[in-house]
Amino acid sequence: MSENDKTKIRVVHNGFDSADFRALPPEERYCDPGKLVITHTGTLYAGVARQFFLQTDRAFMEREDLIGKLEMKFIGYVPEEYVRRMEAGDLRFSFTYLGYRKHLETLKYMLESDVLLLLMGGNQVDGWLPVKMFEYMYAGKPILAVTKDNEASRTISRSNLATIVHPQDDSGFVKAIECLYAEKREKGVLRRNPNWDFIGGFERKKLAKELAEIFEEVTDEA
Repeated sequence: MSENDKTKIRVVHNGFDSADFRALPPEERYCDPGKLVITHTGTLYAGVARQFFLQTDRAFMEREDLIGKLEMKFIGYVPEEYVRRMEAGDLRFSFTYLGYRKHLETLKYMLESDVLLLLMGGNQVDGWLPVKMFEYMYAGKPILAVTKDNEASRTISRSNLATIVHPQDDSGFVKAIECLYAEKREKGVLRRNPNWDFIGGFERKKLAKELAEIFEEVTDEA
């Protein structure tokens, strides 16, 4: 590919639909003030699941005091092995598997959570940006991202919402949970100052307009 060809490449990312959020009831029901509720939505791939649950076991082996103060909810696809372990209580934390939910119901669970969990690892490619990441940002909730340095981590870091921890950084994971729980205990609700100028760029109406402009440019050049 020549340098001239490269200048013709334009990327339009996925995004969120703000109308979905406006369709929800305006009030938020906050969780038990004594617990930190962390929610993961969407597909949890087998390799990422194995990596994450091993990390939680390693990281909190010496922190039994935190176990009863955390609740992690999973909505969407989770490998059957981990669904069974959640239902049997065979994991270190209080994990709740909620199965598949309609989209608006999933958004409602997100808004009722303290923290949104983004898990990336395994063989996932650097440039992959999961759809839930854009909805997480628009929800305005703190995001705990367990991921390597990649395009996704660099993107959410600009939202002013993310705490990013490497999948092998057990002490960093514990510290992130400790800080989030301490803030929840002190303030009752976790508040952030999202970078709405940046996040708003992923509104699907704006992305559709951008795509239409690209098509128009291509048509004019033809």
